[in-house]
Amino acid sequence: MKAVIGAILLVGMCAADAWAAATWNSIGPEGGVIGNMAIDPSDPARVYAVNGAGGIFRSTDAGATWRAMNMGLASQYVYAVAIDPTAPETLYAGAYPGGLHKSVNGGASWKPMKNGLTSSDVSCVAVDPVAPDIVYAGTYGDGAFKSTNGGATWSAINNGLTDLDLVAILVDPTTPSTIHAAGWSTGVFKSTNGGASWSASAVGGSGGLEFLAIAPSSPATLYAVARSGVYKSTNSGTSWTASGLTTQDPRTLAVDPTTPNIVYAGTYGNGVYKSTDGGKSWKSANQSLGNKLIGAIVVDPGNPATLYLGSHGGVFKSVSAGGKWAASNTGLDGTHALSLVRDPASPETIYVGTDGGGLLKSTTGGTSWDLLRKGLIDFFAGFVASLAIDPSNPDTAFAGTYTGIYKTTNGGGTWKAANRGLKSGGPLVFALAIDPTAPDIVFAGIAGDGVYKTTNGGVNWVAVNNGLNDPDTSRNVRALAIDPHDPTTLYVATYGGLFRSTNGGDSWAIVKAGISTGYVWTVAIDPVNPKNVFAGKGDGVFRSSNGGVSWKAMNSGLSGKARSIAGLAIDVSNPAVVYAGTVDSGVYRTTNGGGNWKAMNQGLTNKLVRAIVASATGEVFVATDGGGVFAATPED
Repeated sequence: MKAVIGAILLVGMCAADAWAAATWNSIGPEGGVIGNMAIDPSDPARVYAVNGAGGIFRSTDAGATWRAMNMGLASQYVYAVAIDPTAPETLYAGAYPGGLHKSVNGGASWKPMKNGLTSSDVSCVAVDPVAPDIVYAGTYGDGAFKSTNGGATWSAINNGLTDLDLVAILVDPTTPSTIHAAGWSTGVFKSTNGGASWSASAVGGSGGLEFLAIAPSSPATLYAVARSGVYKSTNSGTSWTASGLTTQDPRTLAVDPTTPNIVYAGTYGNGVYKSTDGGKSWKSANQSLGNKLIGAIVVDPGNPATLYLGSHGGVFKSVSAGGKWAASNTGLDGTHALSLVRDPASPETIYVGTDGGGLLKSTTGGTSWDLLRKGLIDFFAGFVASLAIDPSNPDTAFAGTYTGIYKTTNGGGTWKAANRGLKSGGPLVFALAIDPTAPDIVFAGIAGDGVYKTTNGGVNWVAVNNGLNDPDTSRNVRALAIDPHDPTTLYVATYGGLFRSTNGGDSWAIVKAGISTGYVWTVAIDPVNPKNVFAGKGDGVFRSSNGGVSWKAMNSGLSGKARSIAGLAIDVSNPAVVYAGTVDSGVYRTTNGGGNWKAMNQGLTNKLVRAIVASATGEVFVATDGGGVFAATPED
């Protein structure tokens, strides 16, 4: 949880939604980053999946279809969901920010329950199975809280709890006064008096934990998950023994509800492992799954052969006790999309890079999607932060990932690493730009290592960082743009400001007259008049009409969070029309070159925009963090 990639952000509603005649339509791809799941004990066909920034989804048909259940949530960035076992229509959800929410209608609507709960970062929730008005909330930073009236009021219960960053909290199903909590930094804590006091229990030499699970049929058996492996206790946490998976980087775990020795462990990039002897030995259980990042595993309490897992590729289901898995994502429009590019020669062809779910391609305008696997074998190649297509030969494309650059020459059919000359150790490539007149010339922007250039289509790269001197600021690159009329002129958006080169990247100089200092997220150049340049920052949009010599803030209609700009796109056929994708307030549009902006959010159910593309056909596409891709055709 602590290493959450990307920002944790509040989703807001825009009052000006009614302005735009255009309506956004979700076009997939289905899936998401699933970090927590729960099964209704009275109706195992009802399953809940927590999709990070996409909120909570519910299936009522055993995972065949899903529907978002986010009405009333102050934040769609949800960590955990817990079901009242005596009244399964009652649910509790822990979120950030926004704290704890409660639903009494199976997730159809939610209400905040924060009286006395001082933390807005609720990481885990547990309900007393005997007295369900007793609810426990674990937080990140403020420890544990307890409610004795169904969440109406809360009190901190941290006596003896020395680690206040909790990743799990559990209630013993047979002795509900016994509570177990897992701390991120130090290990396991136990209370035998309903949280009035806690005592620490060292878990070997593992340090902090990722997860904690209790065996429902034998509550004295606990399994603790650390990055150093799995640990087991058979005496309710008094002592622990190492239980394998020391090199597989486990992150979550589930115990068969009828047999405490059958255990499933989900890992960070190595898929699922299964043990049938209580952790003494483990075998890979990845058939039809692959080496995914696993965030959650749950076992059907009535039929232990049925399992669901949440991953960075959505939900997968097994009906053979982990023998084989199948994707179960219909209706789960929750993909964490990071990057987006459209084939200029084939408007129906779209590539989307995701946060751990890989690289996907649609040749039908988003009606259907294919996962591009061949050659993208490294786990971190599934985190695709940037994309670029050769405008003269769209079968050639580049993907910037968390482990370097990959290239295809056959429309994504196969990919090959193209990293020679780049920093070793897996560079995080946030930006790619291809010279429109000489497509063998490509620029790459790398986090902490500046700008690299190839003149031979990625065969080798050289650093071009003269003037970009600070790895923490000016070499921490977020975006690149090339002047389509004079490709020797480039702009690079960095943590240290906006820089310009007029000699093909040989040297760079900061452009700052009229533009605020600090982090620049994005930059876009007018395709008709390249003297007009737009830059997006955390404090709004800035425009230059003289090729970057001087700048002016263009924020009329943008206020508050709407000034946090993640992406900019200029209409090719009418450059006075510009689209601004914001970090958490959706899309804004100007029809007068930035003179004033109006919200364009009708139908945009997820407003965490990460990339935006305006096509020559008039369509606009946005990649959202937790909502996949949306498309719209604006009407004046």
